[in-house]
Amino acid sequence: CRTALSSRGRRWSRWEVELLGPWLPWLRRQTALFLSPVTDEGCLSVVAENGEDGGGGGSRPNNKYAPAVSLNGFIFILGGAYARATTIYDPDKGNIKAGPNMNHSRQFCSAVILDGKIYATGGIVSSEGPALGNMETFDPCSNTWTLLQSLPCPLFRHGCVVIKKYIQSG
Repeated sequence: CRTALSSRGRRWSRWEVELLGPWLPWLRRQTALFLSPVTDEGCLSVVAENGEDGGGGGSRPNNKYAPAVSLNGFIFILGGAYARATTIYDPDKGNIKAGPNMNHSRQFCSAVILDGKIYATGGIVSSEGPALGNMETFDPCSNTWTLLQSLPCPLFRHGCVVIKKYIQSG
């Protein structure tokens, strides 16, 4: 699957590739997302290959089941399977670095941008649960995550949008 994206005046290619690789024992299909400027140079992997232990204990973050948002020219990949990690991709320099950890592990969460901050809503802590009934925000000025108010109910595998300065999830 290939679709065009744009960011900061730059056109991007998006490829979703189904992988079986390190998860063959469980026969679960995994999807990797690749982004690159539209050129003849091929694709750059934005999401680094995951550690095999599922706990992010390897040298790379475990960003399976994690949302990504774009803020201030960077792509932020949030949480994932058993992970509190924030992974930051700089498309101009082509590098990936670790950001501050979120307060909770969040896989299958959703994320939006509002007033220059990132909001991560819901998700589950592990494949066994529980679903989270809260959200947290990342402030790029202070480089910190702050746990916010409770949601009306726990959510995971949900959508999230901003409508007239209100965050809508469900």
